[in-house]
Amino acid sequence: MAVLSLTPLPARLASESYLLRLSLASRATGRGSLRTLAILLGASDPDEVAWGELRYPDTSILRNLVVERYAASTARRHLAALKGVLKQAWRLQLMETDAYLRAVDLEPPPRLDPAPRQALSGQQIRALLLACRDGSDVGQRDLALLLLMVSTALRRSEAAHLDLDDVDGNRVTVRHAKGGRTREVWLPPSAQRPLLRWIRIRGDWPGPLFPRLRGVGAGHGRMGGEAVNQVLARRARAAGLGHCTAHTLRRTALTALLETGDMDLSAVSQVAGHATTQTTAMYDCRRPRAAGLAAAEAMERLLSPEPHR
Repeated sequence: MAVLSLTPLPARLASESYLLRLSLASRATGRGSLRTLAILLGASDPDEVAWGELRYPDTSILRNLVVERYAASTARRHLAALKGVLKQAWRLQLMETDAYLRAVDLEPPPRLDPAPRQALSGQQIRALLLACRDGSDVGQRDLALLLLMVSTALRRSEAAHLDLDDVDGNRVTVRHAKGGRTREVWLPPSAQRPLLRWIRIRGDWPGPLFPRLRGVGAGHGRMGGEAVNQVLARRARAAGLGHCTAHTLRRTALTALLETGDMDLSAVSQVAGHATTQTTAMYDCRRPRAAGLAAAEAMERLLSPEPHR
């Protein structure tokens, strides 16, 4: 397979220009996918790969390696990055049209039956938060981070990109939301108090709200989206929970908002930062009985001649 180019500058242009076309929140994920692909190709960094020299035999083998080694959703993400960087190589005239069309003509990963969508119960959330209360600064940071996410339905990349200046009392401004949109979320007191305690520990220096606390540049480097998932996975193991990701917290928060019956799907969609209510509906994990009872209670309020006190 073609890996190293004799002219490193054009090779680097393809990967760099592909990443620059992504949103700021998606670049870390995109670079991670390119790094995975580069390693499978025998390189150590995406900039070392001559993407424009790859041909269908190369990409076909690469596709099979990705499908064999990764879950279907992860494989789709890596293959999307592959097709994206090859398209940039074609746009930069590093690849002929016929070679490009053949190289990206790949079978998608097989779609397995998705696992049931689940939201955490109240007991599970309490166990998760309790696992953060270990008396350490890292524990206080993790507690504030996870409480913020589960109470506002933030994506992991949105939480990672928050700065100290984005917090104003119980209002948090999300400036790096998906699609380049900006929105505001409000914290309940149970989430605001731990966040304020964390800010006192963190200090008032400008920069990331949730910095790394270990390794080079400890206390100042920004956590990435993957680091947020690692924090959650570590605390979930300590709490005795199963597989738990930032998406699980987001699904839990949106389901809880829908279960209250106080907000319709459109309002919950605004909290989530979704472009359409159809996307929000995919996060609804209410049990049929709970949804039915909520509907019955709503209808009772509508039909009752007297307002309920």
